[in-house]
Amino acid sequence: MPPLSEEEKDALVRKIGSLGKAFRYGQRCLRCRYCQPCPQGIVIPEVFRAWDMCRDYPGDFKYLGLELYRGLDVKPDACVECRECVEKCPAFT
Repeated sequence: MPPLSEEEKDALVRKIGSLGKAFRYGQRCLRCRYCQPCPQGIVIPEVFRAWDMCRDYPGDFKYLGLELYRGLDVKPDACVECRECVEKCPAFT
C-alpha cells in the first residue's frame, strides 16, 4: 500500500477530529499541530499533552506532566484569546 498523500492525511486527521473525545481515548488534542504557529508562541499540543499526562497517568507518573508543563517556554496564560488555533483545529467541537 502506498503512503498517504498530504490531502489524504489531512482528511484522516479531520475525520478523527470529528469523531469526538470518546473515540480519541479522552484526549482533546490530536497533536496534529494544525493549530500552530500560535501568535503568542504557545506550543498548544504540548500544553494539552501535559494536561493529559497530569489527568490520566497513574499517581506515580503524574509528575511527568508537571515537568513537561514547567519546561514550556511559553505558558498558556500568555494566550490573548485570538482564537486562531480554534479556527484551525480539526478536533474543536
